[in-house]
This record gives sequence, C-alpha cells and structure tokens, in this order.
Amino acid sequence: MRRRFAAFLLASAALLPLGGCEEQGELAAPPPPADWVRQLEEARRGERTAVELSGGGLRPEHLAALADGGEGVTRVTIVDVPARTDAAAWSAAWRSVLPKLPNLRRIAFDGPVAADAFAGSDAPPLSHLNLPAAATDSAAWRALLEGQTSLELLRLHAPGVRDEDLAALAALSRLRFLHLIDAPLMDAAVPHLAAGETLESVYLDRSRLTADGWEELHRLRPDLHLHADLTHPVGGH
Repeated sequence: MRRRFAAFLLASAALLPLGGCEEQGELAAPPPPADWVRQLEEARRGERTAVELSGGGLRPEHLAALADGGEGVTRVTIVDVPARTDAAAWSAAWRSVLPKLPNLRRIAFDGPVAADAFAGSDAPPLSHLNLPAAATDSAAWRALLEGQTSLELLRLHAPGVRDEDLAALAALSRLRFLHLIDAPLMDAAVPHLAAGETLESVYLDRSRLTADGWEELHRLRPDLHLHADLTHPVGGH
C-alpha cells in the first residue's frame, strides 16, 4: 500500500498545471501538501478517521489519494480552496473518490464544485454536507436530495434554487439543520420550510423572504431556530 501511495505522489508531481505546455518549459504541478500526505498516512495506519486541512496547495488530482486505503475515513474537511480553481475538475475528482470511501459521513469543502457531484448512487450515505461555494441550480438540488436522503445537516450555496424546489426537502426524513446561501427564496418557500418535521434550525443568507414571511414561518413552526443574515428575524428565536 505504501508503494502504491508513493507511486501516486510521483505521478502527481509529474503533472503539468492546467493550461500548461511542456514545450514552453513550464514547471510541473506541485506534489500534495505535506500535511495532506501525513494525515492520509495516519488514516491508513488507523490512527485517525478525520482528514482536515487548508486547501490552498491542494489540486483536484490529489483527492485520488483518499481512495488508497482511506476506507476508515469518516470525515473530510477542506477549507480555503482558491475560488478560481476548476469546478469541473473538483466535481470529477469527488465523483471518482466517493465510491471508494464507504464509511465517509461528513464533508466540508469550500471550493467550487457541483452540488450533485455528491449524489451518485454509489456514493456513501452522508449525514453532514457543507458546501458554501457549490454551484447549485434546481436540477442539481433535486439530484442531491434524491441521492443523499440521510442528511442531517445541509449547508449549501444555492443561487439557482427556487421556492418550489424546497418541496424536495420532504425526501430528507432526518434533516435537522438547513443553511442556504444566496438562494433567492421568497415567501412562497415558507410552507415548504414549515413542513420539515425534523428541522430544528433554518439559516438563510441573502434570501428574499419578507418580514411577513419570517413571521409566518415563526407562527407555523415556533420551535424552529431562525437566522436571516446572521440575525434573528423574529422574536429573538
């Protein structure tokens, strides 16, 4: 297994950067960050089940190393991924590696990615999914909710999700915490939010709910913890 991982590192180091040209003498892509290598080695030895690091030096192809002996990993947290990296490459990398991580339950990834990259039929059943920089339209939203029905926490950048799309929340029978960023939701979303029987909190950043909409949601579900742009929109709750 160590030999396979060493071979992966050598292959990664030999890759050219996106848009590079070997004839022009551009530098080869850097190997995975040292902390990434160390944590994955510890996971292979059974010394850790969580992998956490800054993604500043991480490239999509480095994710492949997770699949080499990472069966025991239950949580992956990657933050500070540059916003201008290739969303399509990250999406493809996640789709490739997820089927090889059967015990993975929690993902936090703040890089550009398609939300439905986590919804494949062979992806592990996730309980927590935190994607604050995802690209999410109605189709990706429906695919994600249909493919990950065990979610308890969903934090998602959702600029393409509309009021009527929230009806799909009914598929998530365990959802407790919902946080949508930049979703252009209006008051018509309120009945769908109120219908989530297992919901405990709803966070909406930069939505279009009016004060009346928030009041109605509070009336229908006084038990919900409500947040609108880091404030309590009604009743201090």
